Order: sequence, then C-alpha cells, then structure tokens
Amino acid sequence: MKSILLATALTLGASAASAATIDFESFPHALYLFEDGPVSFTDGFATITAVAPPTTSMEIAPDVAGVGTSLWIYNESEDFDPTLAYPSVAKVSFARGVSSLSIELGDIAYDQDSIFLAIFDADDLPLGYIDFLRDIDSSDMVTLALSSGSRIAYALFGTNDYDLGAISVDNLTYEVATVPVPAGGLLLASALGLLGLKRRRRAA
Repeated sequence: MKSILLATALTLGASAASAATIDFESFPHALYLFEDGPVSFTDGFATITAVAPPTTSMEIAPDVAGVGTSLWIYNESEDFDPTLAYPSVAKVSFARGVSSLSIELGDIAYDQDSIFLAIFDADDLPLGYIDFLRDIDSSDMVTLALSSGSRIAYALFGTNDYDLGAISVDNLTYEVATVPVPAGGLLLASALGLLGLKRRRRAA
C-alpha cells in the first residue's frame, strides 16, 4: 500500500489531551486511481484509507469553495458497469485510542447525499453514529462530530448513497485520549512519599 505522509498537519493543544487536525493543505494536488493499488494518507498517528467499494479513487484537490485543499473520495463503478453503484466509504485508524473525532464532509457532484460518521473500539464494537442528509445543490461543508468515554480505535465516514457517492473531506480533528496513571503507580508514589517524610522526621 502506498502511504502518503502529511508533513505539517499536527496542531497539538496545551491541555493534557492532545488535539490534532489533518487539513490536507500539505499534500500536492494529485489523483490516486484505484487501479494503481491502495493508498493511505497519514500524519503518523491517524491513517486514512478508502474501504468501499473496490473501485474507490481518492484525489487531493481544491475544496468545494475553491479556497483550500481537501480530500475527494468517489467510486468509479458506474464508469465500468452502469448497473453497479456503491456508497463511498473511508476509514481513519488511530495509533492508539482517541476520545473524540470531528470531520467536515462536503459534496462534489451537487446531488443529495446522506453523509455519516461512525466510531468503533478496538474490538469492532460501535461507540456512536451520526448522519446528515445534504440538500441538492448545496456546496457547504457539514461538520459531524462524536465523542466516547471508551477509546475510539477507528472510524468510518462517507456517504450512504448508492448513486453519485462523491464527497470531499477536510479538517479531520481528533483528541488523543489521556493515559491515566495506573493505580499501582499511585500507590508506589504515596509509599515513597511517606518513606521520605519518615526519614526527614528521624533526621530532625
């Protein structure tokens, strides 16, 4: 699989939980055809791949507003067989669990699309789902967002439509789940603190 590394996409927050955004601005405009094999886009922590159908191509192109860059995902099944039509679905996987995820989705073909975002844990159990029915001739990007008390291992996003399922993707933002200090570590720290206090009292 060809992997495209995002050069300057990370924006780390100052809080304990780190937030990062993939905005695709660092990628050169290019078309990645499904015939050339799978391709993925990554910032080193989150990795985006097309998962369905097998005739899905991806392209780094100007966004629908013409002011920036976004990822286009569309299937080309109808180019080969007009009786075949599939939704365009992509997957973002994380190196370790995240607590929240938001993504901007837009329409390329200016048809009515039902867009969605679904999140899952490492055991493939669903943690949340949200969808939105886009109006015809609307070029506005729609932000879908989900969070979970359980760690999100990956998410699926795209369109449920079995027609012109072509979408644009931008500003995929995720928050890395904080790693709690294990209970054993807290007990050890407390024990060391008490031992130090006892030694100071003896010295006095």
